Amino acid sequence: MHLKKGVANYRRLTKLLYRKTFSPDWKETYWRGYVTRAEAYERRMITALKAMFTAQETEALSKLNAGSRDLLDKSEALAQYKKLATPILTDLLKVSIDNGSNLIKPRPTHAGKDAPPEKPLSAEALKWLRKMIDAAGEQITEETVQKIARALSEGYAEGESMPDIAKRVRAEFADCTARRSQVIARTETIKTSANGAIEGYREADLQQAEFLAALDDRICDECDSLNGKIYDLDDCAGEIPVHCNCRCCWIPVV
Repeated sequence: MHLKKGVANYRRLTKLLYRKTFSPDWKETYWRGYVTRAEAYERRMITALKAMFTAQETEALSKLNAGSRDLLDKSEALAQYKKLATPILTDLLKVSIDNGSNLIKPRPTHAGKDAPPEKPLSAEALKWLRKMIDAAGEQITEETVQKIARALSEGYAEGESMPDIAKRVRAEFADCTARRSQVIARTETIKTSANGAIEGYREADLQQAEFLAALDDRICDECDSLNGKIYDLDDCAGEIPVHCNCRCCWIPVV
């Protein structure tokens, strides 16, 4: 037992001694490319989320005018989110896995009919993605329902007219399109990008990754304290994003 532990410790020490280190310039270039790619998908998510919230606002106001207090169909709202998020985040997950793997084991470039077919997501990656989208959809829907319920409750408590209560509902949805859409989009795209990178490193037979905090003056103390820490790949899940609007990422430990 002691011999096995000694051998394992020796192998770990050897990996540390001969581990490839990345320069600050490389890290900054990688991080900026990572954020730029995520932001492209983030913009797609924001556009889709704004359209979803606009449709939900129309539904809520129509039901309010009809005298209903149940202004949002939860199952329909969840289905709307899953429909908009699935194609965008599926594409992002594929790209993130491919980039992570190709960073370690570059594949030869091909053109035209000689290009290899697109590699489908693994069953495990698809399972993770569906679970993530379902969880986010349920949380987003529940928060929207609570915001509407609060607007109604406050309006009725104040004895307001129906037009004034409708203004409260519109104000809640204005926040959804202006602020929540951006927060949701960034959180879900960074979460997908981070997990995709880890899966790509795993495909390239790596075992660890390094936490790379956002490289600008918007970094928070919590993320800064994690910068440079090494994690086993199995321990990386759920660590990024650290908070809403987080822009940190994983880099490979080679």
